[in-house]
Amino acid sequence: QCVRRFEKAHAQGVTSVLFTRDGSQLATASFDCTIRIHGLKSGKTLKEFRGHSSYVNDIVFSVDGTRLLSASSDGTVKLWDTKSTECVNTFRPPQTNMAIEIPVNSVHLMPRNAEHMVLCNRSST
Repeated sequence: QCVRRFEKAHAQGVTSVLFTRDGSQLATASFDCTIRIHGLKSGKTLKEFRGHSSYVNDIVFSVDGTRLLSASSDGTVKLWDTKSTECVNTFRPPQTNMAIEIPVNSVHLMPRNAEHMVLCNRSST
């Protein structure tokens, strides 16, 4: 049984879905280069994060929920403030060939040190 539909969640396909810690909201990432937070009860878009220049492939909340990390096909990982929706920092993994941006497919916080992350891409490094 479908509990809630988000008819206009994004302009293009959704690539990642993540519940907030309290379960009251849903974060989504998309091929439309945005991240959005939706209210589960209302079904409405509550916040939108813009700044990636290509698909957003993955998202993860910080342990305390005040930050959101996003991995993108533009070759970056962005750190967002969940309250203001501002980009706090942009990380670009080291690359062997600077002419080619290697998409970041996923981002994972280290279990024992949330200030460190593991990035996954399709390169051999």
